Amino acid sequence: MDSVRGSFVFRHQNNNPRNFDQVLIKAEIEKYDELDRRLTTHSFRHTYATLMASLLGDNRFMLKAILSQKKLSTTERYCHPKAPSLGPVFEGICLFD
Repeated sequence: MDSVRGSFVFRHQNNNPRNFDQVLIKAEIEKYDELDRRLTTHSFRHTYATLMASLLGDNRFMLKAILSQKKLSTTERYCHPKAPSLGPVFEGICLFD
């Protein structure tokens, strides 16, 4: 694998599985996860997108721009909004006597 300056893990290149395997070896990452699922470049992209969605507060439009996606429906696959915790709201309130 050619040396590239900068902090990028994946530089712009053809999506060649052999290159990805070399990246995994260099980073000392197992090719299969604990559930015996094979890691792929797409699984890394999906993980990144899901984490970014959470950090952005599920702002689909901003995430769409970051991921350079054309369709909002594609971006929405990564957004999984969570219900806010109501614990503090009901703290100290007795609903039943």
